[in-house]
Order: sequence, then structure tokens, then C-alpha cells
Amino acid sequence: MTRSTSLSGAIFGERYKVVHKLGEGATSEVYLVEHAHIGRREAVNVLKPEVALEPAFVQRFRREARAINRVQHQNIIGIYDFGMLPDGRLYLAMEYADGPSCEHLLRDGGRFNTPRALRVLHQLANAIGHAHRHHVVHRDLKPGNMVLVEHRGQHDVLKVLDFGMAKIVGLEGDNLTRRGEVFGTPEYMAPELLDATTTDPRSDIYAVGCIAYELATGQPPFSGNHIQMIHAHMEQTPVPPKDREPLIPPTLDSIIMQCLAKDPDDRFQTGEQLSSALRQVVGFPGRNDGVRTGKLWIPAVPATGAWPVEVHEDNTSSESTQSGLQRIHDDMGHADTASATANETCAGVYESLMALAERLLDAGAQDQTVVVSLARVRGYKDDLVKVMAQRETLHALEGKVEQLAREREGSLRFALGELNFNRQSAPGKVHTELDFQIAELGKRLGELLSETRAELKRIEDESIELAAQQAVLEDQWEASCKQLREVLGKRIDVLRKDKAAATIVERYEAITSALDMFED
Repeated sequence: MTRSTSLSGAIFGERYKVVHKLGEGATSEVYLVEHAHIGRREAVNVLKPEVALEPAFVQRFRREARAINRVQHQNIIGIYDFGMLPDGRLYLAMEYADGPSCEHLLRDGGRFNTPRALRVLHQLANAIGHAHRHHVVHRDLKPGNMVLVEHRGQHDVLKVLDFGMAKIVGLEGDNLTRRGEVFGTPEYMAPELLDATTTDPRSDIYAVGCIAYELATGQPPFSGNHIQMIHAHMEQTPVPPKDREPLIPPTLDSIIMQCLAKDPDDRFQTGEQLSSALRQVVGFPGRNDGVRTGKLWIPAVPATGAWPVEVHEDNTSSESTQSGLQRIHDDMGHADTASATANETCAGVYESLMALAERLLDAGAQDQTVVVSLARVRGYKDDLVKVMAQRETLHALEGKVEQLAREREGSLRFALGELNFNRQSAPGKVHTELDFQIAELGKRLGELLSETRAELKRIEDESIELAAQQAVLEDQWEASCKQLREVLGKRIDVLRKDKAAATIVERYEAITSALDMFED
């Protein structure tokens, strides 16, 4: 193997033009490249010569790279291609994530608020669940391996780096056992990782717990030198996150502590279980109990269902009213989630206003203005729910199209990589056949990318049209709710002298007091 040289400005593999060097680690150098045929910027990880000294390394490299290539997921950096440079160095081509790492964001901005932490952790749980189903364990999850990017208008889309890289560069298995190395980062290392002979996917769940702890509190569960942290992970129970940061919802605190259980059997057993638990935390963005809109939250609760501002029949005191208002904050989360949940809380109070209107009508109130106003509000809500359902369907379709395209592109490009790799060592007489196969796969890849772009453009255009409809309906719905409030106000004024209607009057006052907090 010859001495390695810099790749800056080079074109290699007849398909990658190096833009510049991104960084260098213990085992590799990383370059930003532009794919000559696809026109997309990617990252190429070039392994250092000393990594591949073992005779069997190239075979293992190809085998493990092929396994990681099959783990195509929107929240995992995809590995697309591999090859060998003229000087004998091996390389991997992969997705390029242009965004800050969670480590960088924590260092510069401190802890994440609850909705942001939940969004990132939910994506992380989905990513490790997908990888584990494909029999790939990360073993070194940490904020530095988590990059947040913008994708198709969505912010904080997670991309996890280095899935399976330990196996590709030969840092585990027999090599690890022989050298007595412990793989992982002490701040996020599961106790069982100290046993180098085992690979338990649940060690990734423990690492997610450490990451969640740090995102929520601004600091990892344990600190100190490496030996102290390793001992702590093995022997100590961490201080509950809520004791360090009171704004953390109790449910999230419990989830984090379960992830950090010393015994893997006591943790969440899969990424899917963890993902499901995270969705139950108050403040989770896009919870299943309603339909997310641009300005408001349309709750999926019965019109007569209870909401945080409900006043019970058997308690009409002023303390009851204050209790109802307080429940808005208690049920929707802490101050940490207030900015994210203000819209859904306001919409929830509007829902209580509608429930009160129906209660009046059920009680025999003969007021046509209430009937008409309530019907208008319900009509706009129904239209909004329909439009949002269409948008959700399109969003799901977009995800399926992208996922299928990722899988097919990964498969085609890796096959191209293997053919190109074989061509480098094949006798000249078979080059013509290999070139034909390479050209055919390249043609199929081009068709796939073209079809995918066209389908995503169609979905985007339809989504934009529906978003415009939604914006109009939201304004109409909000205006109709305010009109209903005025209509009910006039009716309530008539009922104020009726002692039998005291509960209804008090509930109306609680609702309007709550609305004043959001409408100002």
C-alpha cells in the first residue's frame, strides 16, 4: 500500500469530485464531494491505510458495509457506495448532513425545551428501532453523532451518524476482544458494554436515556473522569432529571429513568416501545389526540367532553373557577411547554366554549343566534379536520415515497460500487461486460431519481394548495369562535340573575378568562 495523499480537488471513482476536506478522525478523513451524475453533495469517509492492515479486512469491509447499506432510514445517515483509491485506501460514500450537532447546540444554547427534546428523541427512538430490526447496533450514540438539519421545510430533522462504523473499520468483534478495548463514550456507555464479548441492542436504549437526560437538563447523568463515569454507570443511580430541572414533565422524567436502568431487562426493550412512550408526554409536538394546524389545534374530543376549564356541578365556588384555569397549565404541561402548547390550549378552550353552547341548548334555551353560531363553528371545524386529514395523508405518502426511494437508491448505488470495485481487479477481457452492467444500473438509477423528484413535486404542489385552504379555514374557524363567544355572552348576561344557572355562568366566566390569556 502506498503512502496516502490528500484528495482536495481530486476526482475519483469517475463519479466523485472533492469539494473540500470536512474533518479527520482516528481512523479516517472525511471529504465533502459532489456526485458527478446525480449532482448532489455527499460525504466520503476515506479510511486511513493503517486501519486495513489485516489481510481479511477488505472482505470484512465489504460485508459490513453491505449490511449497513441496508439500514436506510430518514433519520440515519445513509451509506450509498464504497470503493478503493489508487493508493489502496478504502472509502465509503454517504449522505451529507449539513447542520449543527446536538453537542454543538447544547454547548452553545444549553438544554432543549421539552417539545424540541421530544421531537429529537422520538426520531432517535425510531432510528434505532429501524436499525435494530436490521440487526445493526450503534454502540456509540451521543449528541456529537446527532445532527439536526432542515428537510423539505421541516426543522430539527435528525440525522444519526456512524451507525455500524465500528464494524466497518474493524473496532469490534475478535479485534476488539484481542486488544481489550472498550467501545463507546463514557458519558453515554451502558454498563454491559464493559463486557466486550456481548452486543446487546438495549445498550443503545441506555445511551438514548443518557442523551435524553442531557437534552432535558443540559448535562449528562454522570460526570468526572473516565474511570469515575464508568463506575457510576455500573453502580450509581442518577439524580432524577426533574430534580435538576423542574420544568421536565413527570412522564418524561420516568421514561428517562427507565432507559437508564442498569439491568437491560428493566429498560424499554425496543426503539418502538420507547417511541410510543415519548408520544404520550404532554408537550409532544403533533400528539395523536388532535390534528395539528398552522395556527390552532383542533382537538379530537367529543363536543361535550371535559376540558381543563370545566366547572363541576357540585362545586360552584370561585376556587373552582381558579382551579379550572390552573388545570390548563397542569394538564398541558409546565412553563417549558407553554410556547409550544399555547395554540392547542387556546383551541381546547374554544372547544369548551362550544360544549357550553350545546349545554345551553340541551337545557332548553331557545336562542337561534346560538344555534346558528354553533353550527357555523362546527362546520368550519369539520372542514378543517378534512383538510388536515388530506395533508396528513399526503405527508405519510411523502414519507413512503422518500423511504422507498432511499432503499432503492441505496441498493442500486451499492451494486454499482461493487461492480466498479470488481472492475479494478478484473482482467481486461471482462471489462466490456462489467461496463455494460454498470451502464444499465446507472440508467436505472437515473430513472429512479427522476421519477422520485416528479412524485415529490406533485405531492408538494398539492400540499401547498391544501395549506392555503387550511389557512383560510383557520381564520374562519377562529372568527366564528369569537362570534360564538359574543353570542353566548349576551345569553349569559340574561342568566346572571338566575341562581339555577350559576354553574353555567361560572363556567362561561372561566372559559372567557382563559381565552383572554390567549387572544390578547
